[in-house]
Amino acid sequence: MEEQAARHRAGIGRMWAAARTKRDLGPLLLLLVLAMAMRLWLVWHTEVAARDSIGYVRYAWQLQHRPWTDVLRDMEQPPGYALALLAVSYPVHQFAHGPESTVMVLSAQLTSAFAGVLLVIPMFYLGKEIFDRRVAFWACLLFQFLPATGRMLSDALTEAIFLLFASSAMFFGVRALQTRSVVTFGLCGLCGIAKARFNAASLRASVSASE
Repeated sequence: MEEQAARHRAGIGRMWAAARTKRDLGPLLLLLVLAMAMRLWLVWHTEVAARDSIGYVRYAWQLQHRPWTDVLRDMEQPPGYALALLAVSYPVHQFAHGPESTVMVLSAQLTSAFAGVLLVIPMFYLGKEIFDRRVAFWACLLFQFLPATGRMLSDALTEAIFLLFASSAMFFGVRALQTRSVVTFGLCGLCGIAKARFNAASLRASVSASE
């Protein structure tokens, strides 16, 4: 009897979790669509990319034309953003035409824009874990559309990818403390390590410049 009751409670728990997940999909998809529209609009209307993009584009170009060991040894910045830029540049070259420098700058902007859109997912679930679904939705929407962060997430800067991994690490950290799962602790650590591969030193400068 007790075993049947335990199974019944477990079934109810799974049904409740599935229902909560379905209720999350609507707000999350809306946030993703709005964030993507904002990121693409800003990329399209950017007249001049951030000054720091020159260095990252140079590093990505060097990774494409020189041995990686030589380039990584001479780099003055963490290599994560340049590697992500290089990966994005391959499909961009198939559709965008023009000078190499222009296509690479566009690739850098799209790299940040894509990371800015993905940032919605860990921020939403982190806010939902700490507060509730309503707070998570409006916090994500505000962060995506504020002038300072909106510009930063669409420019050729490292902050979008840095924030993506930072918020993912915090989300997995919260979940790991709740579930005591070794896998979730591992994901938290991996996101923390990945976060360290991106430079956020110019975050304050970017916000100050937009102000």
